[in-house]
Amino acid sequence: MTTVDATPTGIFLPGSMVPWCPSDLWFRGLGWIDGASNPPIFFYTNEDQLTVLRYYCPDDPHINEIEHVEAIEIYRHPNWTRGLSLTGEPEIQALSATPAVPEAKEANPANNHHITVTMKWTGVVEETPAPCLGSKAPASKKFQENKSTSIALKTISRKDFIMAFLQLHDQHDKYQVGTTGPWFRTCGRKSNAITIDKDKEWADAVKSILSKTGTKAAVNVEFDIDTWVPFHLRKRTLGDVAAEDNEVEELIHGTKVPRIGDYNYQDCMHGHFIELLEARWKCNTHGGENNMPGHCYVDVAGIHIGLNMRKKKAWAAAIVHTIIPFLVSHLISFQAAGQVSVQEPPNHLKFDGTRDGQVVTTRPRG
Repeated sequence: MTTVDATPTGIFLPGSMVPWCPSDLWFRGLGWIDGASNPPIFFYTNEDQLTVLRYYCPDDPHINEIEHVEAIEIYRHPNWTRGLSLTGEPEIQALSATPAVPEAKEANPANNHHITVTMKWTGVVEETPAPCLGSKAPASKKFQENKSTSIALKTISRKDFIMAFLQLHDQHDKYQVGTTGPWFRTCGRKSNAITIDKDKEWADAVKSILSKTGTKAAVNVEFDIDTWVPFHLRKRTLGDVAAEDNEVEELIHGTKVPRIGDYNYQDCMHGHFIELLEARWKCNTHGGENNMPGHCYVDVAGIHIGLNMRKKKAWAAAIVHTIIPFLVSHLISFQAAGQVSVQEPPNHLKFDGTRDGQVVTTRPRG
């Protein structure tokens, strides 16, 4: 019986710059842990995976995929244990993928303002459970944390200011600043704090603070991360990037894959004619969603009648209702003439098939 050393290791052999050779299972699918090796090998970043692949399999197709992820990914896989080796000795730090927080201070301390930053969030109150409490839900309350720093308000932008005060609370790698938002409150005193979520509002606030309070005034900032959910960053994976690179292709993975069996024949026919209507009645005058052309029916007088999805579906249903009797009558005549119909299959090799130059027939069972 093989004894497995449970102590995890990094990618390099002890005292060497040569990486461990992972198991065959790891090379097939990659991963952050190679549990089939003894001891298990931990890959903390995409760069660790690239190092091993380049050393042992320089022609591996996964190399281009991971390099592509590294080029467009904002944040790498979280690195919780990097910093100490297994012996407790400091380890050379890999380059952080967290975007650098801009330096907010100027060389002259007289130009800096003392900033007090209050972060608020909702958490669960930790209580010792009493006997026979049943299924009572844990209580929640609002928490807050105050920290301070010095920042030169005169020269810093709104985005850089947000990233600077987020760094105080170790939140700078979890949120992204947009052209509008996330909002925060700031002013010289809490009693007349104003809400800021745009660059113009930030410029006006800075101008007001500088004109009223001077360069050494204390400024209070308050933000609530419960309201910052739209700006929260999600860790991106290799699968996410592959999906984004193939947006034009049909969705074939996940829980939202369309299945033809979920639709009846009428829905399928409606969808076909809706596509024909959209191709015929594109309208550049009245735009649709996401800056795409809209769809309008233009009558003989040149009047535009907007086609929303409800109208397009009704139009397609009317077409289907009209052509079905026509198709049925023609199928009957085709059948009488020996042409292709429901009763008569096509005379085609794709239907008949061939084997050694002979038409394939169904063999009797038993």
